[in-house]
This record gives sequence, C-alpha cells and structure tokens, in this order.
Amino acid sequence: GIKLEVTDNFTLNSTINYGPAAPTAANLDDLATGTATQDYFFVEVPNPTGQLKIRNLSPTKGYKFNVFGSRVASGSAVRESKFVFTGGNSFTGQLVTTDGSTGNITTTLKTILLFPDASGVITIDLSIVTGNFAYINAMKMEEYDIPVNQSMYVDFGPTGGNNGAITPSPDVNNHYWNNPTNGSVGATTALVNANNVATGYTVTVTDNFSINSSDSYGLLTPTTANLGDLSIKTATSDYFYLENGNPTGQLKISSLSPSKGYKFNVFGSRVASGSAVRESRFVFTGKNSFTGQLVTTDGADGNKSTVLSTNVLFPNASGEIMIDLSIVTGGFAYINALKIEEYDIPVINVTALQITGNDITTSGQTSQMSAVVTPSNASSSAVSWKVDNTSIATINSAGVLTPANNGSVVVTATSLLTPAISTTKTINISNQLTELFFSGTATENGDNIADALPMRMVRGLTKNITNIFEIYTSLKADGTF
Repeated sequence: GIKLEVTDNFTLNSTINYGPAAPTAANLDDLATGTATQDYFFVEVPNPTGQLKIRNLSPTKGYKFNVFGSRVASGSAVRESKFVFTGGNSFTGQLVTTDGSTGNITTTLKTILLFPDASGVITIDLSIVTGNFAYINAMKMEEYDIPVNQSMYVDFGPTGGNNGAITPSPDVNNHYWNNPTNGSVGATTALVNANNVATGYTVTVTDNFSINSSDSYGLLTPTTANLGDLSIKTATSDYFYLENGNPTGQLKISSLSPSKGYKFNVFGSRVASGSAVRESRFVFTGKNSFTGQLVTTDGADGNKSTVLSTNVLFPNASGEIMIDLSIVTGGFAYINALKIEEYDIPVINVTALQITGNDITTSGQTSQMSAVVTPSNASSSAVSWKVDNTSIATINSAGVLTPANNGSVVVTATSLLTPAISTTKTINISNQLTELFFSGTATENGDNIADALPMRMVRGLTKNITNIFEIYTSLKADGTF
C-alpha cells in the first residue's frame, strides 16, 4: 500500500547512462545492481530542486533510507547533492556524486531512523550543493517495528460527585492512571506509567483551563471497539475545557528524555444542547510539532469514536513538549483523556564536523557555509553558527555569511546534537566597497575628488555591506549641489 510520488519535477538522463554500470557489493552492498546505479533522476540549474513523497506509511513504524547517487562528469567538476528527509522527525545529508575525476562508486548516504508525519508521509527533497547538478540513482528503504517502551494514561477532570470522578487504578485493563484535577496555572501532576512506576515526567498547567463543575457531560458509555484502552467511563465522562471568555489553554510535559520519542492519543467529548458543532484544535510542540482538530460535538451527540493521534514527537532541548488547546468552532474546546506512548529511539552522536564555504571577493556578495557531519547518519546534522568578529562579517542560523568590511573572519560550527563537537574555518573577505564620493562640475567642490562630497552606505542594523549609498544635499539657486 506504500506509494512513491514525484511532487517537484526531476529530469531523467535521456541518452547515455553515466552512472556506474558495474558496481560491486563490497562497495554498495545490495544496491550493487548495474541497472539501478547507471541511470538516475537529476536536477540542474535553473531547475535546482526535486521532491519525492512516500505515502501510506505506518505511524507505528520507523524507516531508514540508503541513497546512492553518481554521475561521471566531464572535466574536473565536483558535484555534491543534498538530501533532506522530513516526516515526524528529519535528517539532512550530503553526497558527493562526482569527485572531480570520476563518479561515486563507493558511498551511500544512510539516514537515521525516521518516522512518518501524522498523514503517514515522509518527504525527500533533493537539491544542489556544488557543481550545478544533483543526482539520485537508487534507494533502499527499510521498515522497522518500534516497540513501545512505556505508556502513561491521564484523566482530566474533577474529583467526584455528579460532575465527574478520578479514574481509580488499576482499571479493567490493569492500567494505572494519572488524575489532574486543577486547571489553574502552576498545577502539576507527577506522572506514573501504566504499571504504576514513577517516570520522572510531569504535566503542568501553563495556561488556565476550566473544569466541568456540574453534571458529567462527557461520554458515559465508552466502548473498547471505538476507543481502545481509553474506553474508561471515569476518564471519558469529565474534562478540562475552554470557552469564549477563556479561549486558550496550555499543558507542559516536562523532564522528557531527548533520546526518546513520544506519541500522543487524545480524546475529547461533550454532549452539547441544541445543534452546535464544537471542534477543538490541539498543537503539540517540541523539537518537531503536530497540529490536529477533533470534533467533540457533531451537532447531535458528543464524540464517541474518534481519538486524535499524533506522529512521533521529540522533546525540545529543555526536555519539554507543549500541548496547546484552542477553539475552532462552537465556542468551546475539550480534553477528556490522554495516552502518552514512549519509544526508544537510538541516538547516533556526531563525532566530527567539517565546514565548506568560499572566500568572498565581490562587494556585497554572501557565502553559504555548510557543515558536513560525521558519521553521515548521525541522529541530527543541525549546527549553530557564529563568527569571531562581527565587524568583519555576520552569519545567520542558515550559515549564510554576509560581509561588513574587508578582512578575515573565523567561522565556527557547533553540533546541536553533540555540543562538544565543533570546528572552524577562516574566510577571507576582500574588494568590499566601504566608501563612495559624489563629485562633478555641478557640486560645490567641483571635480576635486579629494574634496568630494562623501556618500553614506545604507547598512541597516546588521552593519553589513549592501552596495547601496545615499547622500543628503540641496540644490542651490544656480543649479549646483
């Protein structure tokens, strides 16, 4: 049922096959099939990008990709391709397809374990790094079953009476529940897992919720066929909620492990009077994010059968995932119950970095810095950038170096995954225009360049070279400046 779809155009080699016709298993393992390696899809200037989408992937499985690209290029051109894989998490890697004398015959690009997004999709973007061409000849995709490490169950709502009750533990499935009952900012619940083992994780209210205060208007007769192990009456019958006077609420899950992934299953329901359709929006944000909507009241009855499930999410650098609830339609939003599943994700640390990038020799020209990560299948290739002297040049988060003056600057890249790993490269900057003067027979100083009117470069807040100059002057009665 898995499908591969082209979503941004590629060009196909149309005459001679310029890839390796006789690959060896010693170099390329089971990709060493001549009919696979000798031809290719490619992109070139002025069509510098191509994209593939792999659809209908299982949200409970992980996927690894091995990619091969090669082209015997005429002359001494070095051609390098960039691959970006994006799903529930992401991977970026680069592959030299032509080394300046021959095509690649030995190297495949291997990704980390990737998860599909909430739609069951992983996207592959191909673009050019150097040499005006990028290639993809063959690819192997491996599917992995990822076992759940532990699960946590959360029942949102009041403590008892007609307005609801906490969920007693263990339930009929022998699962233990967590019972947040206070919707005020700062209210914190320490989470235990389904086996009643403390996880060290907490859920904290960081934006106020209301709590149903009269009858339980949630789902009173849940069924396992519809809701699985969330079908516990005390969990589905009460809730935290929002209304127009308090339209947003937020929860923070803290102290999560950066080496693990988390999947969330959310249930919300409210039997509404009249024919109002009520729909809630959930936004989960960590290192990656997920946005989804849940109809909690369909106009005739409360939700009985739909659980909103996220893709695998990863905590931010502080070990947190935020859950934002807001109103889509109907003036109300609800969260009744939540199941959190934790997955062990193998982390491959960065062991070395190398910076590639060119000197700047033209005024106002920028230079793209790139970081090559070792090993190529490290869990993250993301880096931070900085320079040692911002009066010479500045660099942004994407690695674009912009000159401010002539001179040399030391660029540093640091791995975000493994901060102890960093590297530097010196970039020389020359031929920058920093001064311009206004002279001529119609100026008060005439043609004397030494006394010419100075113009001011428009630099902006960053003080970078722009090649844009301006002058403030006035036109006198005799027609001179």
